Amino acid sequence: MLAYEIKEGVDPKEVQMLTAPAFYLLGALTLYCHQHKLPPPVITSLRDHYDGRVSTGHKDSRAFDVSTRGWTVDEIDDMVHEFNARYKNIAAFSASDLVPRAVIYHKVDGNAWHLHFQVRPGHLIKENIFNVKE
Repeated sequence: MLAYEIKEGVDPKEVQMLTAPAFYLLGALTLYCHQHKLPPPVITSLRDHYDGRVSTGHKDSRAFDVSTRGWTVDEIDDMVHEFNARYKNIAAFSASDLVPRAVIYHKVDGNAWHLHFQVRPGHLIKENIFNVKE
């Protein structure tokens, strides 16, 4: 079983370009899906540009999108709540209200509903999230 999948048309090499905190979120998501018996996450967008994006998170490899196909509304709500509580220390600040959110369930005009994972720029991460000895 694959830990995650990548939608056709998305360059799989771009996963390697994710910042460490974004890659950490992807790993946490794959583990969460496995533990909750959800389908492996399907990455639908990495660095590509779409009209309607309000930040540079994708371009900066700090954000990625995941399909919710096969998930129930309750499964989506539970995961969003848990990730936003657990990973607020690395989450990007939402443009609408400046609240740190690691994941947002939303729809961009012309695209499907999806999970948007986002982390703040590295220079704003003040704590050692990986518990690495400095």
